[in-house]
Amino acid sequence: MKKIIFFALGCILLITVGCKKYLTEVNQDPNQFATASPAAILQGSFKATTDFLANDNMSRWWDLGHMIWNGQRFDLTGDDVWKPMYVSVLSGITQLKLKYENDSNYTNQVQIARIWESYAYYLLVANYGPVAKSQANNPDFQDHILYDTENDVYNEILDTLKDAVSKIDVNKVNDKLTYDVIYGGDLNKWIKFGNTLRLEIALNCRRNLGSVADAHIKDVMANDANTINSESETAKLKYEDVTNNQNPYYIKYKLNNQNTVPVMSDFLFLYLRSYHDPRLDAYFDSVPVRNRYEVTDTLLSSVDDSIRIVNYTVPHFGKPEAPTLLSGWTSLAGIANPMSVSSDTTYSHLKGFSYGRLDVPDNSLIAADRPFMILSYAQAEFLKAEAAELGLGGSESAEQYYEKGIAANFSFWGLNAQQLADYLNVDGIKWNTEGKGFYNYLGIVKADIPKDNLYKIWIQSWMNFFPDQAFEAWTLQRRTRALEFPPMTNPGGGTVFTAYMDIPDRTPYPKSNASLNPTGYADALEKLGIGGSADDWNPYIPLKFMPPFTVKDWNAVVPHYDMSYVLKWYGNTIESLDSAGVPYKVLATFGAGGSSNGTLPRTGWTAWANVGVNDVSKALDGNIASRWSSSGPQNPGQFLAIDMQASYAIHTVILDQGSSAGDFPAGYAVYVSNDKNNFGAPVATGIGTRDKTEINFPTVEGRYVKIEQTGVKGNYWSVHEVYAVGTIKL
Repeated sequence: MKKIIFFALGCILLITVGCKKYLTEVNQDPNQFATASPAAILQGSFKATTDFLANDNMSRWWDLGHMIWNGQRFDLTGDDVWKPMYVSVLSGITQLKLKYENDSNYTNQVQIARIWESYAYYLLVANYGPVAKSQANNPDFQDHILYDTENDVYNEILDTLKDAVSKIDVNKVNDKLTYDVIYGGDLNKWIKFGNTLRLEIALNCRRNLGSVADAHIKDVMANDANTINSESETAKLKYEDVTNNQNPYYIKYKLNNQNTVPVMSDFLFLYLRSYHDPRLDAYFDSVPVRNRYEVTDTLLSSVDDSIRIVNYTVPHFGKPEAPTLLSGWTSLAGIANPMSVSSDTTYSHLKGFSYGRLDVPDNSLIAADRPFMILSYAQAEFLKAEAAELGLGGSESAEQYYEKGIAANFSFWGLNAQQLADYLNVDGIKWNTEGKGFYNYLGIVKADIPKDNLYKIWIQSWMNFFPDQAFEAWTLQRRTRALEFPPMTNPGGGTVFTAYMDIPDRTPYPKSNASLNPTGYADALEKLGIGGSADDWNPYIPLKFMPPFTVKDWNAVVPHYDMSYVLKWYGNTIESLDSAGVPYKVLATFGAGGSSNGTLPRTGWTAWANVGVNDVSKALDGNIASRWSSSGPQNPGQFLAIDMQASYAIHTVILDQGSSAGDFPAGYAVYVSNDKNNFGAPVATGIGTRDKTEINFPTVEGRYVKIEQTGVKGNYWSVHEVYAVGTIKL
């Protein structure tokens, strides 16, 4: 008996269709495939696809797309993509084509099947690279199924989509799906979906197909009225609150009571916070007051000239993909980790995900009947914006498409016109502007948005993919590297090569392929350009559509804790807390009723250095008996840096040597900046003095202060306490 290589025939019988009428029809007789109509077969393929996408969002892509933290550790396996696509989706379509392809009564329905088949193969090739297409589900190649190259698969997908759309005849009103869980039998919408899908795939493979991809893009953009142009044309599968037909999120989190809680990624949080994005409250529930993260902040008073150090809680908080500190991050030694006080109850949960998980409101993202997004109106506008910005056609400007995409997304989430107008006017969101975002809590990645408008389009696309299109988010990042994701510092399982990981470039083939289809598997590895099965599990084997990319040596990065992204939540003044009705605790008050120009309060300040890294906190601990030192003779390039947690107008830095009176710097250069990675020119240089080194300079604004050693001396360089003198500048 021949082996079956996952491309089983008749597997439509395994599929649960999202309509009771067609459940009966599909399951009449396991041996009588011919009794199933095209509509019944396709509903099964549609649902199998979105079930797979939703389940893989939870098991991998939410985390890979840095949208939702769901506890997955970048550990990929091949079976949970391969089998659902070949067995549950493609085998039924193959049978449908065999039976109905030459029957003129079913021409339109066959073309819809070909469109969906192309979508399924796109999901496969963008995951694995070379995949079986020309020989898949063909009984003549049971034991030796060869894999097609990526370029061959993409070319056939694009040509098939173009051909299938051209053959749909909207005037054949009797030739449509009698039941359609995506478009309700509307042939015009299927045409628009096919065209928009072709645009997406062509944009994704421009690097490897070049002018061929561009020709497809130009062809679609020449008649962009025939792409998705309204919310009613969005491709989404409609689930229902019927056993086995519920949304997979509901099944996993509500019915199966999955323990892992899906919470906001801290990286998405950075972008939502940096640009005052109102989608924060649309995507996620605010944290109950009793569980909220507490911050220590420095605020002015609008009543007097005082500075207040206060504690208060914030309504949202994101969970990092970098929970473990790398061994090279010695600059954090001895400093309290601000994430150590947080727990899953501290982070913002997915919208409608009850903190007690007992109730699922109607607007919940895990509601039983919530539709699953496949290709949205907003996404279509961003695709057209990218094509137009690349000079590949369109009836509108790239800026117009871009703003329509944001407007479509805002409308979908129930945000109002004023919120949209305010957001479109923010630097970094507004066309032709640059945006400066916050650092993450480790100070190693930043939510900046370049002036280059392509990056704006890509970043808004990424934000629009929340929550269903996380596969597209992963694919977009692999294609563009528009974002600098923080590393996963606690990776798991078979894909681990280092103590940290960037997002993997591809999914490895199922391990069973090597034994069930050794010829085809060897052929696939050769087409990937790798040597064997061990390399198949290397997460950094790029696919053809990806640009060259080198994973950063994250262990060599010098981090420091930076919680500025949650500070000034309600405003810059103590009165803003009062107006918001937020409880707070005043820890200290400085300069009330008079000038606040003096030694600045150091509450919450942190330090980092490139020498003596284990003792940096001692320069700020208020204990003159303790010290930070260079741990060896003084040499140029040694530095001590301070994060004051707010921007101040300062004119003096004081280095108190305490009992180490002679350990003053042989030479120094002082830098002040609001960008810890770009200090610019020094504001002062000189030679230190015994006991205490007081460094004066013209007033300059900045949050970060770096004191760099410029001389040579046999003594250690010691700082028992460091101070700054000036006024707060918020």
